[in-house]
Amino acid sequence: MTDVHPISPGISLEVASHTDRGLERDDNQDSSLVALLPCALIAGVCDGMGGAAGGLVASTRAAGTIEAAMRARAVATEQEAARALFDAIGEATRHVHAVALKEPHLSGMGTTATIAAVVGDRLVVAQIGDSRAYVFRRGTLTQVTRDQTLAQLMVERGQLAPHEVATFPHANVILQAVGTAEHLDVDLRSVQLFRDDLLLVCSDGLHGPVGDARIAEVLAEAKTSSSACDALVGQALAAGGPDNVTCIVARVTGEALAPAPSGEVDVTRCVLAEVPVETPASEPNTPQVTEKAPLSHLWPLRWGPWASKKTP
Repeated sequence: MTDVHPISPGISLEVASHTDRGLERDDNQDSSLVALLPCALIAGVCDGMGGAAGGLVASTRAAGTIEAAMRARAVATEQEAARALFDAIGEATRHVHAVALKEPHLSGMGTTATIAAVVGDRLVVAQIGDSRAYVFRRGTLTQVTRDQTLAQLMVERGQLAPHEVATFPHANVILQAVGTAEHLDVDLRSVQLFRDDLLLVCSDGLHGPVGDARIAEVLAEAKTSSSACDALVGQALAAGGPDNVTCIVARVTGEALAPAPSGEVDVTRCVLAEVPVETPASEPNTPQVTEKAPLSHLWPLRWGPWASKKTP
């Protein structure tokens, strides 16, 4: 079912989500988040790791904590959204980490977190792990996030060819996960939105077996956000459904938005105006939202601990 949410005068979002456990898993450790705030819409996917119990606990606890934290904040600007997302993911990782320490059978659990906030004509995305956010504009699909995986890191360093990723034995290793440490490096990106842009947030159960070209075709053909979600999940299942698959599709509409001049999407690095008092002194200080930077320069190379989402 597709819901339409007005978030500001002249701007609305048509939003739908769909999840499926896939064809090879006994349970579904993905959790999705769609929350309407007074001036924003939050959409996110958390893909759990750490065994049957741990993965589900981690993703549901993280999604719930992030939603509660975002609902408790006033979010009306890009800067407010970026700060709120950063703090919410920090709160979620501390919560999940504390639960794992208290419950031995949940030791090592964690989850990805790709959380998008639409505020006016701005999209802000916070990234941990390898779930993804895309923008589909005038027939062109652009990945907004960067996978925080060992394979992607090796590709960028020239140690692995892109075509070798599918057969790389450590392809499932992610370099950050909510809950595996008390502090994370949250990657924040922002995008200016135009009329009829589509936002897609999904777990790797979609973008793994279904290539970007086919995802773009499905989004181009779909008449509604709901039909897009159904078709995307159907494509993942048709490709073997090797993992849980979750997707959220939101179409941005309204007369307050300008038509897109082209299919190009400019992704801007978001940094924060100030560091909260409670942040340890060793945390990096970050000034204000900056100008557009090449995507290859946006990804910190300092991560840890490594974790595999495929832990049995």
